[in-house]
Amino acid sequence: MNRVASHLYGNGTKTAVINHTDITYQIKEVEDALNAIDDPRYQFILHDYIIIEKRFTRNEACQHLSISVSKFNYLKNQALREFKMLYG
Repeated sequence: MNRVASHLYGNGTKTAVINHTDITYQIKEVEDALNAIDDPRYQFILHDYIIIEKRFTRNEACQHLSISVSKFNYLKNQALREFKMLYG
């Protein structure tokens, strides 16, 4: 019985290590894609509004960038397209 339990636990540990490695790799890929974006407005939108910190509301982000909501939505869509191209 111990042999079976030990074998099952070993597989669980291996799976956990693989999952952790996969997540770490994905985080690195996201960071690399964000860092590859040249437009600071896109970086701000992606980093501070969508992906990482989420510390601004849409209206606060508009104020920070001194733009209208419609311009913000346009820039957000452009930023997401660029991120998709760099990450995907």
